[in-house]
Amino acid sequence: MDGRFFDDRDPPSGVLKIIVNREFARLYLPPDPVGTRLVWGEPSEAEVVGVVDNVLKDGNDRLPQPEFYVPMAERDRLGADVLLAVRSERRLDALPRLIVGHVRELAAGATTEVMPLADRLSLSVARPRFAATVLGTFAVLSLLLSTAGLYGAVSFATARRVQEIGVRSALGASRGSLIRLVVGDGLRVTGIGLVLGVCVAVVLAAPFLEGMLFGIEPLDPVTLLAAPTLMAATATLACLLPTLRATSGEPARVLRRE
Repeated sequence: MDGRFFDDRDPPSGVLKIIVNREFARLYLPPDPVGTRLVWGEPSEAEVVGVVDNVLKDGNDRLPQPEFYVPMAERDRLGADVLLAVRSERRLDALPRLIVGHVRELAAGATTEVMPLADRLSLSVARPRFAATVLGTFAVLSLLLSTAGLYGAVSFATARRVQEIGVRSALGASRGSLIRLVVGDGLRVTGIGLVLGVCVAVVLAAPFLEGMLFGIEPLDPVTLLAAPTLMAATATLACLLPTLRATSGEPARVLRRE
């Protein structure tokens, strides 16, 4: 914090003393904002006595807004709602009754709502969390279906080359060279598809997801490479298993089986 908090030097008369957040200071005040006097509507003048960090009271997925704070004694001059953040070591179930009692002593007709901070945070992200859960569920199902489809297609294409593998083996090709040939061909085709898929995700999906993410970029490298890595591993396995079966026996036996 820059400057000071409210104290006895801030009586409910004269120049209004305010504390602003850093977003307010960045937008409207000079580089050294403490002590700056602002022209006000009612009262006519206000002095900045402190600058505090931004508070995301509208939700963790919102940008910080310019805000200012006034002493409690000024509430009659401004006529605004009052939000209080209370830290206590008492049991949570006893706090609401205690807080409401103190508020009623100060303002008998006040409407009071008490909510734990954890509940307020959970409520602020409830809608984006639901959307992310639904989207994530469909994404996982799509990934599983894509993985199963890729494995089946690549495995079938590799199995169709068993006769070719047998001929190459009969002509003297080593087992290692055959594995490298088949797996390399399968990964080459899969790699083309993965590159196209990543490009589509970057161009089309990233702008759509940007508004639903908090604390992570839509082009986060780990997240962006997780699915292609899984698909590449699946394609490798789909190429490797039929090739190992085809090269495990005598070439003549493989050719007769085909």
